[in-house]
Amino acid sequence: MEKDRAEGMLECDVVLNLFTTFIDNGDNRKIGAQENVLRAYQRLRKHGVMPWLFTTSEKWTKKAMEHDVMVVSDIATNRHGTPLLGHMYETVRNITEKHCTPYPRYVFDSYTNGDIVFTKGLADTLSEVRRVWGHEISQGRRKGVMVIGKRTNVDYFDTQLKSDAEVEEFSKKGHLFQNDAIDYFAYLRGTVDWNRMPKFAVGRRAYDNWLVDNMFHKD
Repeated sequence: MEKDRAEGMLECDVVLNLFTTFIDNGDNRKIGAQENVLRAYQRLRKHGVMPWLFTTSEKWTKKAMEHDVMVVSDIATNRHGTPLLGHMYETVRNITEKHCTPYPRYVFDSYTNGDIVFTKGLADTLSEVRRVWGHEISQGRRKGVMVIGKRTNVDYFDTQLKSDAEVEEFSKKGHLFQNDAIDYFAYLRGTVDWNRMPKFAVGRRAYDNWLVDNMFHKD
């Protein structure tokens, strides 16, 4: 039942499929941050973003669906129960290409950490990247695109962020995280074959740097 309802939320004509997974440890600050993420994801839908949450939690499944976020409960993990990055990318690809025929060209897929609140600036940026590079890709002069970013850290005290303007104002209280940290990875679909990539577990040390290095040396 829940799976069918979630699939009914799927939109095909998008710029970005944005997906994440949540920690469900009872930490009130983490809960509040993740609820802000869901509110932001709901706002992003009207800007060409299809949001996804990978979770087996009944609580977060219910909250996600209340915010029009696609829920996937089939999650591949390592032996410690940590979700595998490539499986999430492949799952999003398989679901969208099954239900959206033909699938739109030049769509980005992106994993992001589960406590990052985005504004429509993300969709605007990727739309512009697609506009600039789309022709070269169609002509075979460029094999793909990867867009990465890092987060602004802000001390969180149960603040509800209900608009992009509030998010932008709140972010002024923070600071950029360390220079070598990467918190989201937006790949233009077809840029990499996740079935041939290492089975990275999310959140593990330096896997983000490996992904960037791999793209830099990609043939």
